[in-house]
Amino acid sequence: MRYIVSEDISLLLKTWAEQNGYALPLSLITFLRQKMKMELKRIFGDVVEIVDENLLQQGLKSLCQQTDLPIVSLDRSYVRHQWQLNINRTVDTKLNDLGEKERFGHVALTDQIADLKKSDLRQIALLDDVVFSGNGIIRLIDQLNQEGIEVKLVIAGIVIGEGNDRIAKREIPIWAVRHYAEVIDEVCERDFYPGVPFSGRSVHGQLHNVGAPYIHPFGKPAEWASIPENQTESFSKFCLAQAITLWQGIEKVSGRPVYCQDIDRLPIGAPKGSGCFSEYLLSLL
Repeated sequence: MRYIVSEDISLLLKTWAEQNGYALPLSLITFLRQKMKMELKRIFGDVVEIVDENLLQQGLKSLCQQTDLPIVSLDRSYVRHQWQLNINRTVDTKLNDLGEKERFGHVALTDQIADLKKSDLRQIALLDDVVFSGNGIIRLIDQLNQEGIEVKLVIAGIVIGEGNDRIAKREIPIWAVRHYAEVIDEVCERDFYPGVPFSGRSVHGQLHNVGAPYIHPFGKPAEWASIPENQTESFSKFCLAQAITLWQGIEKVSGRPVYCQDIDRLPIGAPKGSGCFSEYLLSLL
């Protein structure tokens, strides 16, 4: 079994940087990725596989071009389409799982589905970055069916066997850039980097966009990313150091600080204000 990490931070940060007037240190990101792979291989051995974000992006675009069905996208990393459903995995402030709910700043899922129905969408393809257990996709398929919208195809960047089998039982084809029969885990790269857009699970019911990255002190590295319990502290500190280097690198090439108020999704517990984000992360080491 492999331990899979799907790259996405360059794509996500590119959009953020363009919108906020920052530049990206691309060579530094490459270096950080090399270090992350080495750290994960230290923990898991040679079963670690990092899936290139450009491969996923181009692969998804190619798959989308092969269907005439209207595509409704759940993905915010690789491919965006005219029709989107803005939902994500959500927790409460004590990190208890709340299932899939609307992303911060968006209307409830029922209202989003109602908007799709108003657009006369009746048969669609659903696109997502990763299908793991398939439980969330199946629940969404059922909700769409109840409103008269039939999912005829699922397209994904990465599909794990468990999710593939669950969707196949519904006799719905599933196309993917990469299939894996069984894995130790599959984690999106962003979930290890506090401050990157969409990092971690969304913390529900907050006044601003708050996430719980998959490391201490924000989230649950063992439960959410299969990091062995005896490695969670050292791995979390490693990831904090990686994030500090990343944000300091962005500041250096941009010639100005990145403040907490500039971060799209602040990690839970971080102050939303004019303090420097990298200095906040430094205070946690």
